[in-house]
Amino acid sequence: MRRALSVAVATVIACAATPAWSQDYPTKPVRVYVGLAAGGGTDYLARMYTDRMFGGQSRVFVENKTGAGGNIAAEALARATPDGYTLMVAPASVMTLSFAVYSKLPFKQEEFAPVARLATYPYLFVTNAELPVKTVKDMAAWAKANPSKSNWGGSGAVFQLLATLFRQQTGTQLEFIPYKSSTESAQALLSGDITMQMSDTGPVSALIKNGKIRALAITTPERTPLFPDLPTFTEQGFSSMTYHPWAGMFAPTGTPPAIIAKLEAEIIRISKLPEIQQALFARETEASSVGAAELGRLVTQETARFAAIAKEHNIKFD
Repeated sequence: MRRALSVAVATVIACAATPAWSQDYPTKPVRVYVGLAAGGGTDYLARMYTDRMFGGQSRVFVENKTGAGGNIAAEALARATPDGYTLMVAPASVMTLSFAVYSKLPFKQEEFAPVARLATYPYLFVTNAELPVKTVKDMAAWAKANPSKSNWGGSGAVFQLLATLFRQQTGTQLEFIPYKSSTESAQALLSGDITMQMSDTGPVSALIKNGKIRALAITTPERTPLFPDLPTFTEQGFSSMTYHPWAGMFAPTGTPPAIIAKLEAEIIRISKLPEIQQALFARETEASSVGAAELGRLVTQETARFAAIAKEHNIKFD
């Protein structure tokens, strides 16, 4: 009898520790910030998942809060009430690289709580198909021979970092030209405003397939089934350019654990839907979700890697 009473008391205490509103969550619309322009890879991922969260009853909506390579959206999230009704889907670079290359950010890394990783994808190094280059070394040689015509376009700190690494490793003089999204920089590549670009796959895949631009390398550590014939940077002697990007969902620190767990479960559930896996694979993206704990470990590991690279090459963007 005493044991039964103890169990009952413990159960009441556990239930009291989890507010009822957490169990009923969400009871009103949930805003998800995306710090990059509509139409880009991160925006597409965010909408694919949010459209299906909690039954897809318009309870979760995306708000594009663009600027500063995603940092404006991150600042807004850091200032939001930690109640689960303001979230963010961001590329890895915003949550890791930014803290290595910017010393005056208006937010701190500990102000963000990992929820789940949505997907992984490669970056592609591309150039206009009219240029007489087919490899990374060809591109470096052409850039050296044509310094006044050589520039690199991209959106966000990660593309600027990779451009800086490429410039230092090859001895070229490349101007980095920032854009709000990879879609914008891909259009600049087509029009001849820039000569090379590192991009997520969505904005450039069709252009590669129809021959308007040429892919020279992929950033993943090994070749991927998504692009089996495209060599990696490592294969071509540029191992420092290796990077396997991802996009994840984050909440403000202080968001109740029960809500984080509910959001995490939703993301992992959606990632296993055949329609999601097929749709993302069609855009050269893998629905490879992991939970909050593993995403937290990824953030820690990648931040340390980027900090070491930035220190070694004396890279700062402010």
